[in-house]
Amino acid sequence: MLRLYLVAFIAGVAGVQVLPALPPGPQWVAALAVLALIGLGAARRVHAGLRRAMALLACVALGLGYAAMRAEARLADHLAREHENLVTRLTLQVVGLATADARSQRFEARVLHSPVTGVPSRVMVVWYAG
Repeated sequence: MLRLYLVAFIAGVAGVQVLPALPPGPQWVAALAVLALIGLGAARRVHAGLRRAMALLACVALGLGYAAMRAEARLADHLAREHENLVTRLTLQVVGLATADARSQRFEARVLHSPVTGVPSRVMVVWYAG
């Protein structure tokens, strides 16, 4: 039964990935999960099938909420528009292995210091062959 609940959670996470835009706020999904869990607690005396359905709904809602909150946090960490196409010196720590192809090399880095605000905490550094 645990596998079914995990699949329901993963279905909720996957559901956020196919949405054309993020929901207006993950609070509505958290509220849905709380309501499903309250319903699950109230449904102790009812049919076992209804209890399972409520538990599956709660797992889907928790997956939706988790993925929406993670996406919101990731999207909030972006380059400020006023810094686009400007040269800025950053102090970086390489956190990923470099990959290369015939035209470029790239690696992921964590920003340790930036003289301006509005720079994301992680960046992908790419430089192109001459």
